[in-house]
Formats: sequence, C-alpha cells, structure tokens
Amino acid sequence: EPQLSFKMMKRAFQMLVYLTHIITILSVDYSVTDIMHPDPLFWYKDDTSWNGILRCLGPPVAPVDPVATAPSTAPTTAPTTAATAVPPATTASTAVIPRIPTAPPGPTFEPATAVVEQHFPGTNRLAVLTDVRLGRNDGFDRVVFQFRNDDSLPGYLVDYRPLPLTADPSDLPLVITGDHGLVVRMQAASRFRMDTDYSLVYPGPSTVTASADGVTEVVLRGDFEAMLSWVIGVRGARPFRVFTLSGPPRLVVDIAT
Repeated sequence: EPQLSFKMMKRAFQMLVYLTHIITILSVDYSVTDIMHPDPLFWYKDDTSWNGILRCLGPPVAPVDPVATAPSTAPTTAPTTAATAVPPATTASTAVIPRIPTAPPGPTFEPATAVVEQHFPGTNRLAVLTDVRLGRNDGFDRVVFQFRNDDSLPGYLVDYRPLPLTADPSDLPLVITGDHGLVVRMQAASRFRMDTDYSLVYPGPSTVTASADGVTEVVLRGDFEAMLSWVIGVRGARPFRVFTLSGPPRLVVDIAT
C-alpha cells in the first residue's frame, strides 16, 4: 500500500510536470529540441519556463529586443518637411489720387508789398488771350493767362491794390470775393483779334473760379485800347511770383498758400 501511494504521487508529479511543459510551450518560443528534452526537470532548470507560467497567469509582457534597446550611434538628422507654397498676400484695392506737380524752376516768391513789372517787348503783334485757368498746387495757387501760339508775350505789371476796385474804362464797381486784389495788367494784349475782323477769341467767362486755398476767383477788370487787366481775389495779402512759359506763350502768377 505504501508502494502504491508512492506510485500515485509520482504519477501526479509527472502530470504536473507535463502540464507545466504544455503551458510553457504555449507562452515561450522554444525549439523542437527543447520541447523533446529527455530531462523532465529541464523546465525547472530554465528560468524561461517560469516566466512562461507567469505570463500565462498575468498580463502579457512584451519581449525585450536587445538590438532595439541598444543606444544608437548613427548620426541624427533633422526631419525634413516639404516646402509649402505661401500664397501672396492680398491687399484691398485703394484709389490712387494723382499728385499735383510742384512748381517748375522759377523766381522766388516776392512779398505782398512787391511790384513785379515787365515792359512791353515793343513788337508790332498783339498778344491775343485764349484761356484763363485757376488751379491749386502744393503750397500755392496758380493763375495762368494763355495766348495764341504765334503771339509774343505782352508786357505786364502785377501788384496788390486795395478793394474795392472799379472796372476799366467804365469805372463801375467790381464785386470781388476776398479781402485783397492782386491786379494783373497786360500791355499790348486783348481778348479780340484786331488784325482782321476784330472777333472775340477768348471763349471763357469774365469770372473764373476753382477749388483753391488762397485765391477766391479771377475777375476781368477791363479790355480797352490793347490794355487787358484782371483782378485775382485773395484771402489775405500773400507772397506771389510772376514768370512766363512758352509753347504756347503763358503768363503765370503763383500765390503762396
């Protein structure tokens, strides 16, 4: 009977060993030689068998790869990114305001007390007026008296005169906006053609107005016996300058603003 009990214990032990063997095979990657090892205690001598049993009883443990965990000696390079095209910035359309050109080279501005005079050149040809213009520029207002292309410029005298003023030759009062009158008298000049039929050449009005800073208006004062005169209404006595241009002939008066 004791011998029978010993045999049963031996059989139970062998079954436990085989069961451990099976569990290890399922959890550990062994070769065929290891699986068929004749020593039944091989599985106890190998620590891997116990690791296999623990992996079956607990959560799975990822195998450790000694190559993957070894420190890398390869040089590291910065990651490269593909170039991305940047769309051009868009800006709201803006209206372009044309800049008024500055004055051409010419004489300096004279004080308001000055008298600018240029004598009649002495030619036998009359300067016939074709246009009168008033405009605003950077730092000054400009009045232009334009004549026919083939005419010579007349003589002129420009100075301030106190208001009120009268018309020439009627002596009727002139209504001029502003508190000062800059009078422009031109000798041997007229709005009429006197060499043929005495017809009116200047088609414009007798009062010229425009958006200006210092000048209020330009008013015809008289056109009599080849003496043509205009009055420039000015807000305050301001410095001015007078010069001529060609192509076509022009008499220019700039009033500082």
